[in-house]
Amino acid sequence: MPRRLASDPSLCGDLTQAERLADTLRALRPDVVVNAAAYTAVDKAESEPELAQRINALAPGAIAQVMAELGGWLLHYSTDYVFDGSGDQPRDEAAATGPLSVYGHSKLAGEDLIRASGCRHLILRTSWVHAARGGNFARTMLKLAAERDSLRVIADQVGAPTGADLLADIGAHVLRRASADASVSGTYHATASGEVSLQISKDQEEVLFEVTDTGVGIAPELQAFIFNRFEHADQQTHTEFGGAGLGLSICKGLIDLFGGQIGMQSEPGQG
Repeated sequence: MPRRLASDPSLCGDLTQAERLADTLRALRPDVVVNAAAYTAVDKAESEPELAQRINALAPGAIAQVMAELGGWLLHYSTDYVFDGSGDQPRDEAAATGPLSVYGHSKLAGEDLIRASGCRHLILRTSWVHAARGGNFARTMLKLAAERDSLRVIADQVGAPTGADLLADIGAHVLRRASADASVSGTYHATASGEVSLQISKDQEEVLFEVTDTGVGIAPELQAFIFNRFEHADQQTHTEFGGAGLGLSICKGLIDLFGGQIGMQSEPGQG
């Protein structure tokens, strides 16, 4: 939080108060606003639709309106939940949206308000965000495993886990580009390359995370090299080694965060 915002009670950073938030931005007159905040409790949003709408739609809309007045830039992070999740192919930015949840509808409404404001904006849609700190799926599963005898989670989802640090890097780069070229204003998809499926089970006192790279398998003689080299799956991994490597990246992240042991199985052409 900016020092002035923290010390001045007349200023407001509360996303549930869109009008006060807009007044605060008019007072501060920023050149760039990065909005990485959101109501992200997907299931809980079904029972709190008004709160999700205030935070995910009305607040970004208010920010965008002020940035249009100031001639500044808004970098806003959105989600793959603006789509319906059907099919087995990646969606591009021109694909038709169709959210199924309150959360998805509120995020899409935020996007629409930003675009309608006329402000210079960069909307980055991403998926399965994870980080070393804060709430994330892995931490939630460990907490539930300590409280329950069994775990019930969706086991057929496929997605592209994307590190918060990667998203921060992307945001910095696109803002630098935008400062020199206003034509880049628009909506973009920003995720790690590749895709994985993730299954969680409980075996006595242990929680087992099984991450399956759904890309082409990585040759066994290259696994250790890739495992040690890449923090994020990227196109270079796929080009050089014939596989996305994302499953290895996520497994490594889980081990770094929570300890334990890792086992790998990967055969060329099998994932």
